Amino acid sequence: MVPSPAVLPPSAARHTIVVAADAELDERELPAELRQAVASRRRAFLAGRYCARRALAALLPGGAELQVGYGPHGAPIWPDGVVGSITHTGSLASAAVALATDVRGLGIDSERLERFERSTDIARLVVLPEESAIGVPDRLRLPLVFSAKEAIFKCLYPLVGRRFWFDDAVLREVTKDGTFTARLTTALAPGIGPDLRIEGRFEFDADHVHTGVWVGGRHLD
Repeated sequence: MVPSPAVLPPSAARHTIVVAADAELDERELPAELRQAVASRRRAFLAGRYCARRALAALLPGGAELQVGYGPHGAPIWPDGVVGSITHTGSLASAAVALATDVRGLGIDSERLERFERSTDIARLVVLPEESAIGVPDRLRLPLVFSAKEAIFKCLYPLVGRRFWFDDAVLREVTKDGTFTARLTTALAPGIGPDLRIEGRFEFDADHVHTGVWVGGRHLD
């Protein structure tokens, strides 16, 4: 199952594909840093960029012709006036974009649930004490918190220009309807700290958790 539009703000556009292991993709788009990467990494990058172009085409007239750059740590550099995010896990690749006049930051993430069956030891690094009682079954808590914080990083990294960690954000107000809010536990940049309201949504399917987060312009003024 692919993520539904329900995990995004209404103004966003998204495109998702499932990529076959033997899919042939045009490698001319690969940045120099990835040309010697393993095939799965190259395929994931190209699938994500394909989704980005399709999402841009859905958002803007002529959006398919816009270029998405390759920045530090592999972060996408979006065209002026656009914010967005890319995620890929296994054969799934997805991208979401929105106008910067509608939201100031946007992040998405998808994770395979099975990876957390083998990685429960990372829970102490990811889940803060105040997140230990959020309203999802125990086996889904770590996947949800991990994915949501990955989406928060993708949302805020373009705004703060530096890396931050799992304990720099905490999930709050997690509901059975698949919504949550989050706050930062530290100031990352002027105006981007504990008072910043981060809104999010999530959904589970049989194999994945999908999350989306965003911050509206009014929260950064």
